Amino acid sequence: MKTNYHKMWKVTLTMMLGVLMAACSEDGVQDLKGSRELHLVMGTQKPTDVIDVTRALPDGYLTYSAYNTVGTELLLPLHAEIKAFLATQGTDEPIRLTPFSFTDDTNSSPARSWSTRVKIDDPNKTYYLYGFMPSEEATSVSIEPYDGDYKKGAKLGIKGINAITPNDICVIVGVQGYTRPDDQTPLPSIENNVLAMNTRLGKFDIKVPGEENYAYLLVDHIFCNFKFRMKIDEQYSQLRTIKVKQMKLTASTDGSQLVKSVDVKVTLQHTDDNTSPLASIVIEDYEMGSSVSDPAMLYDESEHKDVNNNPVPLTLTTDPKDLRGYLAPAVISSDPSLKFELETTYDVYDRKRNRIRENEVATNTFKPAETLNPGEEYTFNIIVTPTYLYRLGEQDLDSPSFTIN
Repeated sequence: MKTNYHKMWKVTLTMMLGVLMAACSEDGVQDLKGSRELHLVMGTQKPTDVIDVTRALPDGYLTYSAYNTVGTELLLPLHAEIKAFLATQGTDEPIRLTPFSFTDDTNSSPARSWSTRVKIDDPNKTYYLYGFMPSEEATSVSIEPYDGDYKKGAKLGIKGINAITPNDICVIVGVQGYTRPDDQTPLPSIENNVLAMNTRLGKFDIKVPGEENYAYLLVDHIFCNFKFRMKIDEQYSQLRTIKVKQMKLTASTDGSQLVKSVDVKVTLQHTDDNTSPLASIVIEDYEMGSSVSDPAMLYDESEHKDVNNNPVPLTLTTDPKDLRGYLAPAVISSDPSLKFELETTYDVYDRKRNRIRENEVATNTFKPAETLNPGEEYTFNIIVTPTYLYRLGEQDLDSPSFTIN
């Protein structure tokens, strides 16, 4: 079953006024003397907010946390950088912001922020904010105005993206600015009607009139994805606990060439009728090979630490937990020898929480029944269960099967 989902993030810009910086090249070093801090912060609404979201967001959009929560854990892209540009009307070179680096401090306000430094010249000037994430997925990024004017939109050229990746490649498709009247006023949530985010699709304009300003962003996918819904059989869960340590996705063919990385050209066109500004997404082959060299790591316990800095595996329950792998649509070709492989490394625990099997590996090979377009996903249901549960002895319970549908 294919489902077309959009994803929405709340982003905070904290900006102090300075002097307009000169345009710089992609690799140029900016003179940041006298500059101020600029923050981008992900929204942290709980999945239960999804019902309320539909009243204040464009159709099909979810909060960031609703899309990226696995069970009760919010999977933030802790190492992902955001690449953004501040443009003005016309064709002048936009301010190429230094990639926003991530800081995770839940005790601060705003928490979990991406930050960089920037200079601006006029608090009354209208800017147009364009960008994508994660920037480290690309070898280079270019931007140019759409139809000769950044007010009308922009064209982004993103080169060298891995064709299979655990990262959701997204572009900004709507912006709403907000300025708090004072430090005591709480920030509105992304689904708050005061922001009217359901009217901001296709609009990129923003002003920064105060010393502390915020921008709420709508973003959309430019890759498709496989969604793996994993759960443990209810009867088996009463006997064993399964903790996933790693899950990775690879693709290969029987000798023929496979798309390993791609170049993406995204055209964004300003709209006034709250429709998508994605005028076109062109994905071109960048590098070919017989297999993808680096697997897409969908889950790795080493990237999830507890308060004592110990790795945290993903404990499977009877409620499905979703993990996604993202693909350039060009990867899913008509080549009959194309196959995908999902490899899961896990530990098995008994009812007394004793680890009885370590680093077990389950491998599932599959091929989707149809091709996917950008923003579409293909769902696979994975149930962990032994075969003929009631006919097995205690020892046979320790090597369950991962059945993928």
